[in-house]
Amino acid sequence: MFISRGECAGNQDDTQVWGSVPQTTLFTEFRIDSQQNNNIYVVLNLDHALRALRSIKSAKNITMRLTKKSNQAYLTLDFRIDLSEGEVALSQDIPVRTLQAAEVDAISEPVTNPTVQIMMPVLKDLKPIIDRMQKIGTEIDVEANMNRTLIFKVSDPSGVVDVATYFKNQEHPHSLRDEEGGEANNFNVDIVPQRSTPDEQVSVTLRVEAKKLQKVMHAHIVTPRAVVLGMMRDTCMVVHVDAGDGAYLTYYLSVIA
Repeated sequence: MFISRGECAGNQDDTQVWGSVPQTTLFTEFRIDSQQNNNIYVVLNLDHALRALRSIKSAKNITMRLTKKSNQAYLTLDFRIDLSEGEVALSQDIPVRTLQAAEVDAISEPVTNPTVQIMMPVLKDLKPIIDRMQKIGTEIDVEANMNRTLIFKVSDPSGVVDVATYFKNQEHPHSLRDEEGGEANNFNVDIVPQRSTPDEQVSVTLRVEAKKLQKVMHAHIVTPRAVVLGMMRDTCMVVHVDAGDGAYLTYYLSVIA
């Protein structure tokens, strides 16, 4: 699980992104030995990780190990690449900080209870719309209702130009919490569309920074199976990206009062 931490409400500059990828998707073989129920938690700089991952894009026989050198922990990537003079073995170190049990216990994904949940349009199709809106204004109003309508609105700084894009007949996902009466966390939802709506008059409008919404649009590169928008009145906007096979990204966006 990869975590970018921040507060969901109360600070307009903060955003959280949580994601999960099954081990079998990343590794053909793996072994974990840890006193924390065989879980290892680390903090790393995403820029460092991205640079390292790009360097092994064309590599083969990649192995990742948690190592320690001069009291500094690293995720060490061992790999082989083909050069003109033949195959070469290389290593790439990503500095990390391992977390203690008390630190891990203090980290938890926000538990949300959306007033409205609605399926979003295909992100690849929505992205150019949000890109154009950002050129008009710095803030975007997002309105969703239980009548299967999703609206994106933007105004220019002078208030002369108003642009709105409407998406109708967007389905509402069926929450497992509703069916099982349990404490389903966040967006543990059955993505199969649910046509019946409990209250078609329920509507929520939230204002977010255009640049934040634009960043969410980049999730289209994972070719999502489905994307769910959750709206907490006056509090938070959540975008849950189901990448399929157990992988997901969940964005928690603070809103503008």
